Amino acid sequence: AVVSTQSTGDHEVAYRKGKNSPPPPPKANKKKSAPSFERILMEEGGTEKKKKSPRKTHYVRIVSENELTSVLLPGRNICHCLAQRHQLINNCMACGRIVCAQEGEGPCMFCGHLVATPENSTRIASQSKKGREIERRLRDNKP
Repeated sequence: AVVSTQSTGDHEVAYRKGKNSPPPPPKANKKKSAPSFERILMEEGGTEKKKKSPRKTHYVRIVSENELTSVLLPGRNICHCLAQRHQLINNCMACGRIVCAQEGEGPCMFCGHLVATPENSTRIASQSKKGREIERRLRDNKP
């Protein structure tokens, strides 16, 4: 089935749909429009507003090369480093949990027993006015 025919001077050529389809008709020559004012400025290197690239996300390393000086997150957060990344506060005397500086002094994150540094523990044990004040402050220091 012949779809289209095209005459080329001496003879007529038949084209079928598919591989030997006729070449597309020539495109009409469009007149080039005058360049816009912005384009002229860009080509000449004139005053154009440069788009600022979006700021790159800046990441802070939580663990540094010296593992004992890693960044502490604000507040008391559960940490599973076992005092390998942060400084040791003390062990919980009730459950044996190792408490690091990230978890901080105060009630144990697991059992609720009071955990304090060795210095504060001796003051609390002495039952002095300063010791009772430290104990009250630590009891209120909840996660």
